Amino acid sequence: MDCTSPIVDPEDKYSKKPKRSFVKRFQAPILFSAVCLMVIVYTSYGDSLGQKSLLEDRMLVQQEYFDQLKIKDDGLAKIYPQYEVSSDELGEQDEESVDDTESIPVDTFEEHTSEDNRLFEDQEEYDKAPIIQVKKHSKTIKYRKIVLKTEKHFRVFPTRLYVPRLRKDIKLSPQRFHELFTLKHMPVIVNFDSMRHLNFTTKSYTLDELQKIYPNTKPKVYKYGDVVNEEIDLGPAVASLTSDAKLRKTSDGRNYPRNTKIQPSSLKKLDIKYPPFKLPSQGFMLPSLWFGATSSSTPLHADCCDNFAVMIAGTKRWTLAPPSEARVLHPVCNGGLCWVKELPHADEDAKSTKEKNIIKKTQLVAFDLNPGEMLFLPEGWFHHIENVVPTVMINFWTVSKKKDVSGI
Repeated sequence: MDCTSPIVDPEDKYSKKPKRSFVKRFQAPILFSAVCLMVIVYTSYGDSLGQKSLLEDRMLVQQEYFDQLKIKDDGLAKIYPQYEVSSDELGEQDEESVDDTESIPVDTFEEHTSEDNRLFEDQEEYDKAPIIQVKKHSKTIKYRKIVLKTEKHFRVFPTRLYVPRLRKDIKLSPQRFHELFTLKHMPVIVNFDSMRHLNFTTKSYTLDELQKIYPNTKPKVYKYGDVVNEEIDLGPAVASLTSDAKLRKTSDGRNYPRNTKIQPSSLKKLDIKYPPFKLPSQGFMLPSLWFGATSSSTPLHADCCDNFAVMIAGTKRWTLAPPSEARVLHPVCNGGLCWVKELPHADEDAKSTKEKNIIKKTQLVAFDLNPGEMLFLPEGWFHHIENVVPTVMINFWTVSKKKDVSGI
């Protein structure tokens, strides 16, 4: 009971209730009306602020984009910085997806295509693919810079959730490749033949062809992440891969090269070349060699750097999610790697109800990468990989020129 109010016994019908003044009688309706008016004003003002913020984002990203296009002989500066905040700052986000790009045309690449107006082998499928939906910006939750960068970019330049294949007869310069794909943070598949004009002589092989090149079958172990500078004998690994033997881990090493750091000179017999789409301001880390049986896979994760995945033999099935899906996937990051522990398998191997629910909420795209093809995967894109058949792949991560080890 309020100690300032008069005492009235509700059980005593003879008790006299005090008369209320006019102001007190209409106090509640007046307050209610005032609150409603404040909500209306705040909502209208907030909408205008939101539109202003979106316009500022568009202008900022457009300026960054066109500034980068001006860079030619001086090289291409790194656009998307590495993750810079802790993983626990990737909090929950319940806001609805928003399409605030209706007035911005989707890039159909028409100004870059050949006479028959196609840049990609699968142009029709690309044109029909859905647009990546980006959630509203949250002022209360801090996200990694790569997430914010790509979200802003996807709002200004609506991007389709699809990984197209560049036409074999279209020959791009390194600068043009960066304008079309690197700057737009867009994955793309390039056939080896599309890079011959840039002296990319790497070939694809069958396992039988690799066995002839590396006939030695004497058992050998390969250390995970080992750095190899001399010629490496792949014969034992190829023999195991031919029988699709499972990956064996021991204290001494493994029966397959896994993330083995090599110099291209270590694989002279295969004539391995660095990808040609690199400008003077960029460099490469040491290439990584990966052998994979059908029983092995790579859980869903994101890398710190742009990646060129070169398929030497076999076919891998990739499942990707844009960096902006970090709001749904909540990765746990350590150094340059971010693992999605709640969803290790972003495909039919997802078993638990929780994993299946995450898949339903996540924007995913799947495709096969075949021998003789190279995937350009921009930094921050989440990817899960399965081996359709036994595979051999070499991937090249980019770095700043100061950390370049390629010497090219």
